Amino acid sequence: QSSVTTTRAVMLSRTSLALLRAGTRLGHQASMPAVRANSNFYWATPPRNRVSVGTKVGMGVSLYLVWFLPLCAFLQICKNYRTEGEDAE
Repeated sequence: QSSVTTTRAVMLSRTSLALLRAGTRLGHQASMPAVRANSNFYWATPPRNRVSVGTKVGMGVSLYLVWFLPLCAFLQICKNYRTEGEDAE
């Protein structure tokens, strides 16, 4: 039982990492036309303020994927484990 949960957790972490990378990449791609359109403004701004919309979107998506989904999965696993334990009794 524990080995199943650990493998499930490992798979979840791997998928969340892959989704995190994909989300950041998608965010950057989505923001590229806007960055090109505002390239003069972009280069005029100091590097500190150069957090693009895509980066923000990617960060938001990745935060959702990294924190919310594993939490839901963990709660689901706990629920399944508890019900299985009750059935065993």
